[in-house]
Amino acid sequence: MDEHFYRQGRINQVRENSFRLLKALETGDFDVWQEVVEQEALSLHGLMFASHEPVLLLEPDTIRFIHDLNAFRAGKGLKVAFTIDAGPNIHLLYADEHREIIRNFISEWIMDHHLQIQVLDDETGKGAKQLFE
Repeated sequence: MDEHFYRQGRINQVRENSFRLLKALETGDFDVWQEVVEQEALSLHGLMFASHEPVLLLEPDTIRFIHDLNAFRAGKGLKVAFTIDAGPNIHLLYADEHREIIRNFISEWIMDHHLQIQVLDDETGKGAKQLFE
């Protein structure tokens, strides 16, 4: 990406977003945290789209899921954010209090779109644990 037209703008964005993210974590501001996490995911993929030799990793279902998630969570006060890995895979980050609602949304979405996809349900661990001495 050294010669990418948007390189410096992306570097500036990452720097600014890092500070915004840290402040949101310190203050517990979920809305800002969500905005930064999602902006970072989309901005990175946008940068790849805009490369000299474009890298298109998102699939139509990835975009459709983001649109449907935005519509689903609108006005509900759900603490759920998405990010995207270096591929088409969506990762949802959400408060445990909304776990059942989010699980139901995912299940219904998969059934509605007749998809055969794998869903991995994970949670925050308790930190490192020494296994051997």
